[in-house]
Amino acid sequence: MTPSRRVLLQLGLLLAAAASWPAAAGQCEPGTLAPGVALCCTFRLPTAICCRALVHSVTVGGGTGCLCRLAAERVVINTALNATDLLRLYATCAPPSSGGVAPSSCDDDGGASRAAAEPPSSAFDPCAPAALADQMGLFCGLPGGPNAPCCLAVVAAVQLGGGDEPCFCRTARLASAVGGARGLIDLYAACGGLSTDRASHLASTCPLMS
Repeated sequence: MTPSRRVLLQLGLLLAAAASWPAAAGQCEPGTLAPGVALCCTFRLPTAICCRALVHSVTVGGGTGCLCRLAAERVVINTALNATDLLRLYATCAPPSSGGVAPSSCDDDGGASRAAAEPPSSAFDPCAPAALADQMGLFCGLPGGPNAPCCLAVVAAVQLGGGDEPCFCRTARLASAVGGARGLIDLYAACGGLSTDRASHLASTCPLMS
């Protein structure tokens, strides 16, 4: 099995696990963010790629309470990571300019994480295009070609539904850092996409992108 096929298989398993769990309110989207954290932080070390995933999750998720919600996702539980691990790693990773001190447990945030866990009143959007585009911007330009967190976001954009407009189109509109729709198609192929024709077809249906 080629490396790209192995990456795609791993991403497929992670996406399948994440899809079975409930959606998050606001900007913290566990179904989108948790698989990347699980992949990048498996060894419980504050490596550069793990730190990128954690800082990204806290930034787009509205604070460290988002990490508490990621820790409850099955895809993270399966790696034996817990909330204490994620908060400890983030405290090591967080840039000095972020200010404040990361809580050491999910009970130290004044109940913010519990309040954030309330289900949204509107219908869940499984696409989360802004989070996917941000993840591509963070990971798809790193040296060495497409990596697992990059491919996770790219494959999700091609395969996930959500709304009247395809997830691919909504993500491509925000993914200028990777070249928009054309860049997504090229990345999907590089990540071992099983059908680049599907991505090309999606691009042809996107308003103002055909």
